[in-house]
Amino acid sequence: MARTISVAVGLAGVGLLIVSSSNALGWFRLGLVLLGAGAGLCLPSGIATLTDVTPPGQWGRAMALHELGPIFGLAAAPLLAELVLRVASWRVLLAVLGVVSIFMALVFARLGAGGRFHGEPPRWSALGELVAIRPDSG
Repeated sequence: MARTISVAVGLAGVGLLIVSSSNALGWFRLGLVLLGAGAGLCLPSGIATLTDVTPPGQWGRAMALHELGPIFGLAAAPLLAELVLRVASWRVLLAVLGVVSIFMALVFARLGAGGRFHGEPPRWSALGELVAIRPDSG
């Protein structure tokens, strides 16, 4: 899982670099696909790694802390854009974020803990169990 997270963050970084330097719609689309693929790979691997490194009694707190990232990102993105756009273009901002993402992928690949196991493929029986759960009628 640690490798998957590193690949996912690195893929997102490469996508950001492609988007930041693209002058054609095809390259822009490719960058967005890579960015989305990286983001899509990161969440399930992140959750699996989080549950591996956190004691089961602390999973709720760990998940809550993990999910603060998107919330802070949503709040910080317009502020960061406003600050950077005063001195540079949007391309510079995406390029910097891409380089930082690739750097962090390398750091996590080297120093990241947890997730040193093979994941389990989805089971159809688990889907059946979820569908069978009745909501409280309260």
